[in-house]
Amino acid sequence: MKNNIKGFQLLMLILLLLCGSSKGQLADYAQNKEKIYIQTNHVFFKPGEELFFKIYLVNAKNNFISVLSNVVYVEIIGPSGSIVEKQNYHIEDGYAEGSFQFGEEVPGGMYKIRAYSNWMQNEKENTWFTKEITVQSVLAPRVLMKLEFPEKGYGPGDEVTAAYAIRDLGDRPIPGYSAKYTVSIQGQTIITDAVRTDSRGKAAIRFKLPADLNSSDGLLNVTVNVDGYTEAISRSIPIIVNKIDLQFMPEGGTFIAGIPANVAFKAINEFGKPADVKGLIKDELNNTITSFESTHDGMGQVAFTPQEGRSYRAVLLKPAGVVQHFDLPAVSRQGLVMHIRRKEKLLQVSITTTRDIDIRLVAQSKNDVHYYKELSLQKGTQVVEIDPATFPTGIARFTITTATRIPLAERIVFLHADRILNVKITTDKERYQPREKVTLHLKTVDETGQPVASNFSLTVIDDKLWSLADDKQDHILSWLLMSSELHGKIEEPQFYFRQDKKAAASSLDLVMLTHGYRYFDYIDHVERTGQPKFGADLSNILSGVIADINDKPVKSTVYLIRSFDKNNTAASKIIKQETGEDGKFFFTDITPAANYYIMARSVNKKEHVYIRGVMQGAEYIPTPAKKLKDPFADDRLPAPLMADVNKNIDKGLNGFFALDIPKQDVMEWAKDADRKLEEVVVIGYGTQRKQQLAGAVTTVNSQEIVTNVSNMLYGRVAGLEIKTNQLYNSDEFHIRGSQSISNSNQPLILLDGIPVDKLSDAINPADIVSITILKDASATALYGSQGANGVILITSRKENYPSTIINLEPTYYYTSKAIQLKQDRYTVTKGFYAPKYLSPETQVRDDFRETIYWNPVVQTDNKGDATVEFYNSDANTTFRAIAEGIGYNGKLGRSEKTYSVKSPLMVDAKIPPYMTTGDVVRIPLVIRNNTEKAVTAKVLALLPYNVTQEPHPDSVSVPADSSVQVLITVKAKSAVKGNFEFIVTADKRREFISLPVKIVSNGFPVITTLSGNKSSETKFTVDHMMEGTLATELKVFNKIEDRLLSDIESMLREPYGCFEQTSSTTYPNIYILRFLRNSGNRNLTVENKAMDYLKAGYKRLIGFETAQNGFEWFGRTPPHEALTAYGLLEFTAMSEFLHVDKQMLARTKKFLLSRRDGKGNFQIHKQGLDAFASVPDHIAGCYIVYALTAAGVKTEIQKEYNTAVKQAMESKDAYLSSMMALAAHHMGQLNDFNQLLSAAKQAKLQSATSVTNSRNTSLRVETIALYALALMKEQTPDMGAIADLITGIMKEKKYYGYGSTQATVLALQAIVEYQKIIGDKIAASQMEIKVNNKTVFLGSQPQSAVDNIRDGNNVFSIRYKDENINAPYQLELAYYTSLPPTDPQAELKISTSLSDSSTRVGETVRMQVKVTNTKDILQPMSIAKVGIPAGLTVQPWQLKEILEQEKIAYYEIFDNYLVLYWMGFAPGETKTVNFDLKAEIGGNYKGKASTVYLYYTPEFKHWISGTAITIE
Repeated sequence: MKNNIKGFQLLMLILLLLCGSSKGQLADYAQNKEKIYIQTNHVFFKPGEELFFKIYLVNAKNNFISVLSNVVYVEIIGPSGSIVEKQNYHIEDGYAEGSFQFGEEVPGGMYKIRAYSNWMQNEKENTWFTKEITVQSVLAPRVLMKLEFPEKGYGPGDEVTAAYAIRDLGDRPIPGYSAKYTVSIQGQTIITDAVRTDSRGKAAIRFKLPADLNSSDGLLNVTVNVDGYTEAISRSIPIIVNKIDLQFMPEGGTFIAGIPANVAFKAINEFGKPADVKGLIKDELNNTITSFESTHDGMGQVAFTPQEGRSYRAVLLKPAGVVQHFDLPAVSRQGLVMHIRRKEKLLQVSITTTRDIDIRLVAQSKNDVHYYKELSLQKGTQVVEIDPATFPTGIARFTITTATRIPLAERIVFLHADRILNVKITTDKERYQPREKVTLHLKTVDETGQPVASNFSLTVIDDKLWSLADDKQDHILSWLLMSSELHGKIEEPQFYFRQDKKAAASSLDLVMLTHGYRYFDYIDHVERTGQPKFGADLSNILSGVIADINDKPVKSTVYLIRSFDKNNTAASKIIKQETGEDGKFFFTDITPAANYYIMARSVNKKEHVYIRGVMQGAEYIPTPAKKLKDPFADDRLPAPLMADVNKNIDKGLNGFFALDIPKQDVMEWAKDADRKLEEVVVIGYGTQRKQQLAGAVTTVNSQEIVTNVSNMLYGRVAGLEIKTNQLYNSDEFHIRGSQSISNSNQPLILLDGIPVDKLSDAINPADIVSITILKDASATALYGSQGANGVILITSRKENYPSTIINLEPTYYYTSKAIQLKQDRYTVTKGFYAPKYLSPETQVRDDFRETIYWNPVVQTDNKGDATVEFYNSDANTTFRAIAEGIGYNGKLGRSEKTYSVKSPLMVDAKIPPYMTTGDVVRIPLVIRNNTEKAVTAKVLALLPYNVTQEPHPDSVSVPADSSVQVLITVKAKSAVKGNFEFIVTADKRREFISLPVKIVSNGFPVITTLSGNKSSETKFTVDHMMEGTLATELKVFNKIEDRLLSDIESMLREPYGCFEQTSSTTYPNIYILRFLRNSGNRNLTVENKAMDYLKAGYKRLIGFETAQNGFEWFGRTPPHEALTAYGLLEFTAMSEFLHVDKQMLARTKKFLLSRRDGKGNFQIHKQGLDAFASVPDHIAGCYIVYALTAAGVKTEIQKEYNTAVKQAMESKDAYLSSMMALAAHHMGQLNDFNQLLSAAKQAKLQSATSVTNSRNTSLRVETIALYALALMKEQTPDMGAIADLITGIMKEKKYYGYGSTQATVLALQAIVEYQKIIGDKIAASQMEIKVNNKTVFLGSQPQSAVDNIRDGNNVFSIRYKDENINAPYQLELAYYTSLPPTDPQAELKISTSLSDSSTRVGETVRMQVKVTNTKDILQPMSIAKVGIPAGLTVQPWQLKEILEQEKIAYYEIFDNYLVLYWMGFAPGETKTVNFDLKAEIGGNYKGKASTVYLYYTPEFKHWISGTAITIE
């Protein structure tokens, strides 16, 4: 059935394509619009876990599987907004499976997964499916709680109501339980009280806000003690303080005097979140007309009749304190009003008009007209009843226009919400033990109860973390049926499809009344031209050109033959294609790793041709033969279908008809399809069986081949003579009766299609699969005169291309080529690991996976049934099964099911994900007895060697059906990564749990680097070094490539996220590779490492390309010109070593050239407060010219070049003059080069700023490097001056590089260019290095470890034996100190504070982070690293809220560091961010040191001591 539907869809698509025209291009798009939905196995992950997902690709009209695209692109977007990884998946039967590994060291934060097909790029990104994914190590609560505010808006003095619900890990409501709650305003507790749950485990928490409230910063925290644990849940109180936006939208869009109006409204707060309101409608005389009140998420409707000449406004009564009023739309004197109501199964369209009028009433769904009627209305009200039975499920748009199509009114309505799959999940039991097998059954029926065969995906997850995540994003129903077709974000879209909520249906209608419809949201190109810009994806493409002997394209007939497999004739396929005059052909959906032949002939008889430029791959899409703007007009779409020759040929004809191949040709191919491989050969005058060729053909297979080919053939082939040439110790082959004009009778020997002279030198006999000898000259006519003496065809194991048959006419010359397609270029999906357990009993319980089962393909049969089996983990918890999918008929479905797992004896402990040395932790070890009798439990704790424990009870009594907590106090003495293990034995039962822990060093990390290449003595100070934390590394670089790789490895230690940071560890590898390959000093180890870095960097960097082309730090629009120029320069250089996307380079160049203003300058985007935006335009313009000229762009920017040269000469700035001197050299303007270099010398390295707004060290390095590079371009470089400049650069080396990313890249470029000039003479460098007067390096060898560095003053000295042969050195010290090493030049200051120095488990404590710009200047992007004490947790929901409120640009989490990013600071600005940290585990904790620094000057950090907390 599914195949029939897909075939019918494809047939309809082909018909559309055949009758397409320029006017119908968007109509074609509309008929084949695609949507994507992704189900993930979870939405919350820890570093090291893997994301699994299933992609559903459907036709938007009916949710049938899409037959257009067969490739979907998936982007994993990191916290910064940059693309971490771009994947591509092959879609088959409308779906694909995918996965992504979050590495162990991946930063925590808010990630996104986004998916689209190439076809979908004709619409804006907001139409693509996107889902948020949280990555963070958190402690899942040991009880399942929910806390919500039914109303979304409160003001001063208002009474707040919160809904609280609690379930235990057995998935049972906890009735009659007391919960403590606290209300805080701006971090200060104002109310503390308690509430008791009802029989359903629910409670309503009510409290009043202060009457003098002036802040929206409010928090409600609820704490409970359950089963030995103290757990808490908190949420922000939706407070609104005089900042609200309220909009009124009359139904149908019109507001006419004297006609009753139904006016919908929607209110949002200052952050765009729903705000529930209550108020009055008043006229301009302050008369109250009516009242109104929202009913769900700030939405509602109010009915009244507007009067002519009146104006109306809304005054809010709630939230209290909102003094602003809100105007309603102006009242019109004349017009028409449309209201739509439901009457049983009908829709009643009520139309009221102020005059007689002819109208058209049109009802559409997904761009298809389902109702049309022309009406002659008389003044007054008329009602039209419409039966919506034929409308599809989803949004329908009702429009009234005049007879001339002028819109008068419009209304959207959601229809047939019940026409979905009813999905039921059942398990064989409701209660299980850990590791016990679960049998789960899935049932899918339609709304009438009829079974529907369906394709589903299923995930089974631990409900603890799922409840904590509280995910309210789109599911399959809400996205495909609603959100994907509406403007704006729909808050909590799942709610509107909940069958257990009575208000869902009426609230869904409010969504229809208050949101704009957008079935299409085309990109600008489509809007402007009326034509799609992107075609459907073509995968596994094989393409090329047929050309004559003069290399000119020839119109030809091309056959693609998949070689017959004697073991699987069904896999044998063949297809024919006629090229245009350009000779271009291409086939798609070719099976990877299969063997193919391409055979071709010209349409002209006796014309020699050959196959040129065969390309293959998923990413290669050749330029269309015709310059067509409409992809549908290209006759190569859709992909040609291959004939399945082992099946009834009539079933496969559609694909051939689409390519205009006669049916009789297809039948001819099919007729011979059942021939065995060894029975068929390619001949020049038709198809013949082997026996019909008599002695013309002899084949020897691999089983008959011995160690010597000559011995094997000797005596086997009639007419074959083999002679041994003693002089050359080789064999010569002759075929009797064959003599060429040249008097040579040596046959043509082809090894895998390639001519060879001596067979013995060409191949090992063991690698031969078969040998075929053609003795008949006419049979070998295919090879021309070269085959006149016969042909020996040898097939090797490496190129095992089986022969196949094709009927070649003697009046044409044919050419052929054997192809083995490369393996899939698609992303490889990992399989989900689901262990099978033999018994619930185990020696160690260490399986605590959050997802215990993931199955992307659960197919229900024609009875709607499917059954799967899996095993529980070791967790005592509630598991939740979530199934989503689509029926064969396009109906959507979703369901959830929970079940519980508990063992007779349960042991559990909560451990902080990270600890810091010196922390004292009181670990709550909870023992629960689930049996009916009391037991005595013995307790043993096993800890890593450097973690101590205090005495604790080693035996406790546990009553029946009860829990007991044992506090185990431990202290972390040093850094370690290991496990905390607990063994509990009771009543012949033994439970052993092992939980991972990571302990990191406390204090302030300090890394000091001393480097250079001149004899010198340097004094340095080590302040308050913590004992045992010092690590030293001395390096002497006798090879420049070693120095560069060392620099890159050190830079990888710092957090990196944007385009520039990635470039800093990518770009230098180009210089390494150039140096190695140009110098002749090949070092494969270094080269491979550099290539690995380069490939990884390229893969990451291309993810920063914006939707408008060009690049931006995080891939956001609009792109930035200067950064894009840098990208063009970088990618151009990369193309020397990598395959760089040429289309991307062309797009980038085109974007930059489009930004010319025609006056010699560039238009520069000024977004945000980033460094590039704050740089003067003339600096950005000079940099763009410099980068473009380095990338080879010249004539197109002559005017801009002239302007930049003039600006640089007038600036008297060494940075600009040096940079433009290099640009002049690129342009070949020697006179300009000399003048600019002279200006740079006169500037004496003085510069105002750089393109990245650099200052201090970074600016100094950028200037020196550019100047040195310019000096090296002189015909006679001043090597003394250059050497001094390089020394100056090396002195600036820090552990993270040479300053900013731009400074680092330029420094390394200058070092490499310098080394290319001086050669490898530093390899012989000898020196003596002393530390505190102790020789640690002498000559060319280290003498001892650097182990005598002391707290306080130290001396480092180096003396070179020959100052002209001086290898660079580097001494790196890393240690922790008890005092912050703040740099006096730091321009940002940070402070952190906790509202309390002590708290209790379950409570919250507020951390306030303040960052101040101490300068009266604009600052660029800035980073703050905030240490969080181990016993406290940053709450994920609050981090998300802070992001939504744009208090930070984004955040990342590294162990116990919360890293905050801002795009910039205004002069003197202070930014304040508050976090309500949750106290998780008792103990004494101190966070790591906190720091702040400017992105472009990381050398200047401001440090403060970490915060401390005691948790009782």
